[in-house]
Amino acid sequence: LGGGGGGWFRNPQFRLSVATSCKVVISVVQYDPKVPGRGHRTVPAGLVVLRARKGAAPVRAWEVSDDLVTARADPRMGRETSVSARLQGGTLYFVVPYTSTEGSEGAFILRCYSPSMVELQRVPPPVVAEVRSEWLGDYAG
Repeated sequence: LGGGGGGWFRNPQFRLSVATSCKVVISVVQYDPKVPGRGHRTVPAGLVVLRARKGAAPVRAWEVSDDLVTARADPRMGRETSVSARLQGGTLYFVVPYTSTEGSEGAFILRCYSPSMVELQRVPPPVVAEVRSEWLGDYAG
């Protein structure tokens, strides 16, 4: 699921749109840790639905901004966390399951219930590049 810290945007994300305005229920369901052979553990999971910024490339949600939050369920311990939201037809949304502890991992299923046709796509993970450097002498400051 991923953490809720500075790398929040690295959480798994899903693009969601509905054909016509309607109320939807979205849930993140974790596998049962009691099932033998699976090796899963339940982690406190939350879920947020964000409206995509107008005019922005619909690549992924890079931050949580209160004006874009359509629905939110704060992380809680349990196998299922869900939210309901009224979505506008023709508007793009991002669904982001997350945890409150950076580095937490766990398998899950994302479900969306709607009376209208929905399009739900997984967003590819972001490309990460790191370069080590330092400030020295005349290049410092």
